[in-house]
Amino acid sequence: MFNEIIKFSLNNKLFVLLGAALLVVGGVYMTQQMDVDVFPDLTAPTVVVMTDAHGLSAEEVERLISFHIETAVNGATDVRRVRSNSSQGFSFVWIEFDWGTDIFKARQIVSEKMVTLASALPDGIVPVLAPQSSVMGEILFVGLQTENTQIEQINADNPDDENL
Repeated sequence: MFNEIIKFSLNNKLFVLLGAALLVVGGVYMTQQMDVDVFPDLTAPTVVVMTDAHGLSAEEVERLISFHIETAVNGATDVRRVRSNSSQGFSFVWIEFDWGTDIFKARQIVSEKMVTLASALPDGIVPVLAPQSSVMGEILFVGLQTENTQIEQINADNPDDENL
């Protein structure tokens, strides 16, 4: 099979050169038309709603704030998934939209839903849209875990030890 391809190429030099020229022209054309994106965005369009609720416990934040925000945006146009994290005094709600949704349109949809929440939330609580960002903006995640504090104790006892 391989020998036959070589024989064909040698017997039809003009055909092979024409094919190579077409490939080069097509490659140059596609290179000029193609968008240049070194790091493609690996996450779907996501809008983050942050709410500051000083003085409320995590359970109260979930019940009085996060639940209402999740309910308001669930079922909105192009919403794919809604997640939240409630902690003492803070609520974060991530609204993920379908791939290809314009991020500005997504932010507009969420903003419109937030207007309807004014009467459902406690007085003085105002949800805010987080700045537009992507996971590609975060270069390095570092996590440290330990089951004991022996290392910290050694460092505290001998801070000049360079072997640690």
